[in-house]
Amino acid sequence: MYADQKKYWEGYKKELINPIDFLVLNGHYNAATKLILLGIDSLAGFYTGRISSGSVGNSFIKFVKKYMPKFNDITFPSSGSGVLKNRKKGYPITTPTEILYYIFRNDMIHDGSLGIGVEVYKDKDYKILWSGEGVQIFRINIIGFFKYFKKAINDYENDLISDENLKKKFSDKYHDIENPCFEI
Repeated sequence: MYADQKKYWEGYKKELINPIDFLVLNGHYNAATKLILLGIDSLAGFYTGRISSGSVGNSFIKFVKKYMPKFNDITFPSSGSGVLKNRKKGYPITTPTEILYYIFRNDMIHDGSLGIGVEVYKDKDYKILWSGEGVQIFRINIIGFFKYFKKAINDYENDLISDENLKKKFSDKYHDIENPCFEI
């Protein structure tokens, strides 16, 4: 990583962590979750070298599978009456990572809120990442989610130091960001 990229990266991490920390400490769990989800989105862009908007979902899911794999510690039924389906699109949801992207991320970012069946809650036990039963199929523990997000940033950064392919993807994304927003 070049000096300008290193400076950008250090500022980027602070922009991700500090506001989320403030929101969690002040009880704004949904807002903190939105910022974590946006952080995952942007980290996924660096991870995959994404510079266009067409593959956001795929890069998000790839990043979570690589750096936040605990989200897939359970499996959902894939056939019969126990199939979870996205109510808007009708396609089956088979992993918690898909719930994280299609339900939490999309609903919180695009709709501004969550529907019935999902919520953000606080449990001081950071080892609890999520829970669910009955109507509340998937509940994210903001304390565990935030701690896990910070670990993902650290793990990605460690890989970035040693993996030439990741360095190139980061550099491609960084150069796209540093270009002017408009052309005259």
